[in-house]
Amino acid sequence: DEDEDEDDEEQQPKKKLKVGTIKLDKLCPVRGGMVFEDWGVTLNQTHINRNNNKFYIIQLVTDGSNYYCFTHWGRVGDKGRMECKRVYDLETAQEMFSKKFKDKTKNNWDMIRTNPTK
Repeated sequence: DEDEDEDDEEQQPKKKLKVGTIKLDKLCPVRGGMVFEDWGVTLNQTHINRNNNKFYIIQLVTDGSNYYCFTHWGRVGDKGRMECKRVYDLETAQEMFSKKFKDKTKNNWDMIRTNPTK
């Protein structure tokens, strides 16, 4: 009977990952990672008089079993710094992403995501 249970588990279809067209940051440490749906942004801040030219990347990444909120920031042209926090459920990862986006832009991610032209 144990063999039959194992066969049943193997025959169940795998859950299809929802990945979009956003390319994963080349410095993201998640092996086999992909940006989940459209949950990725690259922000830029340029202020010529202050010699500021910064970037900030936020991506919700999945490897098929875990979710990660990956951030990469620094001066344009430099390697910058990175942080990659692993969580075990999509909802927590989405909350982390949305909070980071709001902290950096003062905008709600859900509003931008559902209506990007406004």
